[in-house]
Amino acid sequence: MKKILFTVAALGLAVGLTATAASAASFSATGKVNFTGIYVSDGADGTSGLTANLDGTSTSEANDAVHQSFYLYPTVDVNDNINVKGEFRFIDREIYGDTSLDTMKVYKLWMEYMSPVGTWKLGRQLAGPWGTQFMDSTGTADRIIWVPNFMPENMGLTLLWQKSDENDYMDSTTDAGDTAAWYAGLTIKHEGGTTGLAFNHNRYDEDNGDYDQTQLRYMGNYNFGAINLSTEVLYDMGDDSAGADVGSLNAYAVVSTQFDTITAGIITWYAQGDMTSDGDNEGFTSRNGTGNDFNPFLIATGDYFGVLNGDKGGYLAAAGMPSGATGNGDNPGSIALALFGVLQASDKMSFNGAIGQVWADDVPAGVDDAMGLEIDLGMTYKLLDNLSYTAQFGYLQAGDMIDDLFLSTNDIYVLLHSLTMTF
Repeated sequence: MKKILFTVAALGLAVGLTATAASAASFSATGKVNFTGIYVSDGADGTSGLTANLDGTSTSEANDAVHQSFYLYPTVDVNDNINVKGEFRFIDREIYGDTSLDTMKVYKLWMEYMSPVGTWKLGRQLAGPWGTQFMDSTGTADRIIWVPNFMPENMGLTLLWQKSDENDYMDSTTDAGDTAAWYAGLTIKHEGGTTGLAFNHNRYDEDNGDYDQTQLRYMGNYNFGAINLSTEVLYDMGDDSAGADVGSLNAYAVVSTQFDTITAGIITWYAQGDMTSDGDNEGFTSRNGTGNDFNPFLIATGDYFGVLNGDKGGYLAAAGMPSGATGNGDNPGSIALALFGVLQASDKMSFNGAIGQVWADDVPAGVDDAMGLEIDLGMTYKLLDNLSYTAQFGYLQAGDMIDDLFLSTNDIYVLLHSLTMTF
């Protein structure tokens, strides 16, 4: 570990000396280690056995595994105006016994410069999140971000340029194969909360399909006395890779309140589907399901299980639906309503629970729209200030949509326990 830290420090020092030979860099790092045991009562066939299998006509059996993660977040402070930050993933949610993922990677590495006109961030940075986690799946991308410092005190502006493909330079066989994105986000703090408005435009050059997509976002976090509201609305427009017209709406809201040591609330969302293959792509925004980082349900939107999101599994593959690869004619979308609660029993222990129903927004002819009912229970115990243990149980009862598709279905239950250390 010392060799690794010295290597990171040396890298940051080299960057710092390039910026200014007179500065003295200082190194610091935080990190996270996680071990998680997963048991699913019915796992899908094949290599993704942890993916929940709702199809009662297919062979499936109980499956279990342990996965581990080890992330390091270094920071090199070059001087008062420049620092270098990163995220190194030595082990990235690797299943015990699966050595195919034994590759340490520099997941993020970028420079931040506090200039007279604001903060500049250049390099491989976090990509994916624009608002809440509802439709966000985090990744990385090469970006230049500018956060001006001349906005009014209650406003913040973020401007971003991202390059995903640079085939003009990297591939001599094409001279029009670039993919780029432009983003502008405005946040306004006011009495009662914060409002955010965002514009994101993606351009795919001629050799990458020759089409454009634009997404508009509204985000809000508000307080009305004892009531808290968090909400987001997304609308995509433009074209998709097949030339269909994109017009896709998604929305999400959470209303919560607190009574002494109990927090309770309601969560609901609408992800537009499209089961008619035509010239209009209304399921574009949710073509891969909900965001991989959006986990209000342990099974329906949980890591690995692949029911409503694509994390470690195919979107809706468990229900036998198409993969949602395009959103045009192959995406049922989803509508959900759930109640949740958290009890802070002591400084060290908390309990949580949720119950909710999920429906499809659009279904094939003769198929019911009820996807399923889920019940979740969990607890977290803080063993030390930086070490916690979590245990969770989830039960997903297959809805009539699954019955209509297969005539025979499996209900699913999951047991999950994890140990997490931060430093």
